[in-house]
Amino acid sequence: MIRRPPRSTLSSSSAASDVYKRQISGMTKFKISDIVYGIAQGRYLKIYMLDGSEYFITDKGVSQLYEMLKDMNFARISRSVIINFENVNTIGDEIIMTDGVKLKSSRRMKKQIQEDFFNYMCKVARVERADR
Repeated sequence: MIRRPPRSTLSSSSAASDVYKRQISGMTKFKISDIVYGIAQGRYLKIYMLDGSEYFITDKGVSQLYEMLKDMNFARISRSVIINFENVNTIGDEIIMTDGVKLKSSRRMKKQIQEDFFNYMCKVARVERADR
């Protein structure tokens, strides 16, 4: 017997920093910044959170989720994986996330990911300097 995860969907809220995960039993709100990364697994998209929890999303593929989140510090590192730059420790030959997970980017996307991460870090530095 195969156990399937509960059917759920993602939708953005009016607040740019929140996402709602809809399930049969209702909706769960979580912060976009709490998403560490997402990986496509067959028809499902598995989202890994900072607190170690995992959610399965069925109505959004990697492309659709990336389109929703690309302006919020997310990058697509391969056909099946997106990451949140806010939760990246190191980008080099492999990408090391804050939870210790090591991910591989596609060779085709590697240079663009490194450039995007550099731009993200510059943006964070400018914001931190402006806050002083």
